[in-house]
Amino acid sequence: MATLQDDRPKPGIYPGVPFETYASWSAVNHSFLKWFEYSAEHALEYRLNPPPSTRDQIIGSATHALLLEPDQFAERYCPALDRPKRSKADKLAHIRHSELNSGKTELKPEEWDLVHRMAEAVRCGKNSTALELVEHPKAFREVVIVWNDPDTGLLCKARIDLLMKSFRGFPTAADFKTTRDRLTIQRRGKFIAEFKTYSQFAFYCDGLDALTRSYGHEPVHRRILAVLVEKKPPHGVAVTEIDEDDIEQGRRECRRWLNQAAECFDSGVWPGYSASIGVASLPMYAKDGGL
Repeated sequence: MATLQDDRPKPGIYPGVPFETYASWSAVNHSFLKWFEYSAEHALEYRLNPPPSTRDQIIGSATHALLLEPDQFAERYCPALDRPKRSKADKLAHIRHSELNSGKTELKPEEWDLVHRMAEAVRCGKNSTALELVEHPKAFREVVIVWNDPDTGLLCKARIDLLMKSFRGFPTAADFKTTRDRLTIQRRGKFIAEFKTYSQFAFYCDGLDALTRSYGHEPVHRRILAVLVEKKPPHGVAVTEIDEDDIEQGRRECRRWLNQAAECFDSGVWPGYSASIGVASLPMYAKDGGL
């Protein structure tokens, strides 16, 4: 494993990197690349002015921390004071609460309970595979990988929840994700498509392969698993492996985006939508006689 030398990322594998440190490293990640699906202009806007986290993202991050970094969870999150701000005493109590928890993200009482319920849904063993992953004795947690893309030379980074040299006989990486959807097979596919999870996992694979080659070894088949947890009771838990054909599609998308990003960094030009006149058609469900 690599060691941290300064605030500039070097190619390597870094376990246990805090998210704030990871976010500060200047390298291309999947969250930036997927904006090229719209245009280079959108990607640049994201890079320069990343949007604030939504409440869903905050809840997801808190659940990650409680599952994988329980010590860090207590340092990063706290329950918001469940008290109105009607009187002067109420307002003073809120000020004191904020001072005592300076730097922490406050979760509303219902969010605090939800985070703990979802983490418990994984840890209670209702899904034995998910429990086996989170309790794997040799798993590296919150692993940052940094590599040079071999085709463009761009420095890339990714943060993987769990990385294992062997899980049930295969090198494995796993990510934990929360979802509002029920986890039927069809809806798992919808989730993977909507949030570009298949291209995110392809990006992980390419990064790990690039590092493996840089260490003088040939890449091996690696399983990338998504542990999905429902936000609604009973907080069902499912473990999903993305189809190899879908990973290949994600790999093609990432390659296209990386090539675009390299051109934009070189030229300083970040084009928006095409100026040509396109034809838009109604989706099938909106057409007469549609689904």
